[in-house]
Amino acid sequence: MLILGADMTISSYRNEQQAKRLRASLEVALEEKAALQTRAVNAETRVAELQGEARDMLRLRVSRDKYAAEAKEAAENLAQVSSELREVKIDFDFHRELFKKASEEKRLLEGELQKEASDKLRLQTFAAN
Repeated sequence: MLILGADMTISSYRNEQQAKRLRASLEVALEEKAALQTRAVNAETRVAELQGEARDMLRLRVSRDKYAAEAKEAAENLAQVSSELREVKIDFDFHRELFKKASEEKRLLEGELQKEASDKLRLQTFAAN
């Protein structure tokens, strides 16, 4: 019976040692699992941050494209208005020159009419004497 008891003691010792090794392996595995879960959470957080940044960049790109289209349209409108303004200035300069010529002709005609009236008045005065 001693032999059977010794065999059980050796067997119990081996089982206990194996249980310690398995417990140690389990603890290491649990620590690794916790570390991996932490890394997974960190990775998910980083993915969410990157997705947020991507959404922001897309929103900015859409805004930039919208403002670029509005700026292009404004530039086209400005070019058209500038062209129309040049045409109006040309017309204005032409009419100003016509007005100057008409004013000069009016002044000359008024001078001639005044001279004729003066001459008529002299003739009437001379004829009355």
